[in-house]
Amino acid sequence: MEFFVKKERKEFLGIFKKIKKRDFSGNEGMAIKNSYFQVSKMVVAKGGGLLFTIILARFLMPELFGLYSLALATVFIFIGFTDMGIDSALIKYVSGFLGEENRKKAKQYLSYLFKLRTFLVFVIFMILLISAKFIAENYYNKPIFWALIVGSFYLLFLSFTNFFESLFFSVNKFKETFYKEIIFQISRLVLTLIVVLVLTKQGLSNMLLLSLIMICLVLASFSALIFLLFKSKKGISFLQIKSKKISKSEKKEVNKFILPLTTTVLSGLFLSYVDIIMLGGFIIDSEFIGYYSAAFHLTGAAASLLAFSTVLFPIFSRLRGKRLKRGLTKTIKVVLPITIALSILIVFLTMIFSPLIIKIIYGGGYSNSINLLRILSLSIITGPIIAIYTNYFISKGNTKIIAKLLILTTLLNICLNYILISIFIKQSHFLATIGAAIATIFSGFVYLTSLVISAKSK
Repeated sequence: MEFFVKKERKEFLGIFKKIKKRDFSGNEGMAIKNSYFQVSKMVVAKGGGLLFTIILARFLMPELFGLYSLALATVFIFIGFTDMGIDSALIKYVSGFLGEENRKKAKQYLSYLFKLRTFLVFVIFMILLISAKFIAENYYNKPIFWALIVGSFYLLFLSFTNFFESLFFSVNKFKETFYKEIIFQISRLVLTLIVVLVLTKQGLSNMLLLSLIMICLVLASFSALIFLLFKSKKGISFLQIKSKKISKSEKKEVNKFILPLTTTVLSGLFLSYVDIIMLGGFIIDSEFIGYYSAAFHLTGAAASLLAFSTVLFPIFSRLRGKRLKRGLTKTIKVVLPITIALSILIVFLTMIFSPLIIKIIYGGGYSNSINLLRILSLSIITGPIIAIYTNYFISKGNTKIIAKLLILTTLLNICLNYILISIFIKQSHFLATIGAAIATIFSGFVYLTSLVISAKSK
């Protein structure tokens, strides 16, 4: 035990020395540097996203904020169909062949995956455009038609932004993605503030106002995409290499890799947004969706910031067999207790001070979010721990386990949401949102328990 403590202390001191001296040489130095920019990007994304949500929620008030949240959740579901595991395949194959200095082969895989992504993006883009009227007027029965139309262009730019971001990940250039996130967050905030402070004084309709906010997202994502395209031409040399197409057998190999990831990506998205999507179909008054979304964004941001296990992914990815198992054991002994302690403390404080939190952050108009925040705060415990075990399984190459568990958990979440919402809505719209919150939290604990059992059995 004493040897273990000394060894861990030596490793941590070595990491701090490298950071202090700005020595990022070797694989360990690269992992530290990448982790630094990745964590910084996550902080900017979650911090900027939370600030954007607070400004929007306070200005729009629950009814319009609910409509905005519903439109955005719908767009993100469609965005999931443009990925289908392509981004993960890009990182795997491009980074793998660059390591072997076979840059022509890396370019071949990049070209194939880009064509595949482009095809999917334009197909899903057209499907959203065509189905927007049906979704808005028949399923939701809410005035979000034009928000969905504009949101389809957000889908277009954000999908390609995500693709090029994965390209930078594959060549170990994390700094550019960090700057991209800063550009996106600042653009979104500035443009939205202009709409809020200037254009809204003109007495715009709710539908037009939502469309203008979605346009702000479109322009922000377009700015981020232009930045990545500019940086890719200057910083990724193998893009200029002329190459042939990959063979049919190689295409089959890529498609075989993508297939199980498709279910993982889609199941993860449905697990994240199914509650809002189903509330939109059941609830007539969109203000209750606004109450739910306000609480959901707060707990989601807190859980994401606590999920600092992402810094362990570059380390896990280099370990195999018993070393990987020992890596998880070290994480459980060192990181997990700290994560659990912080999570429980935050949940405890949230339970007590939720009325004050809601009043300060969103204002008195969101008082119905108080009890929703108390229930959803339990995700602050499950989220960070799930991130640790997910990184472990991905590093081990057991993506099928994650896919199976995600599919089962998503189906459970859909069933629970349907049952609880349909029962509670007979009493009130507010109780329907409580039902959705209970279904979401219960599904999260089931997913976490399944991951822990699976990790122990492997």
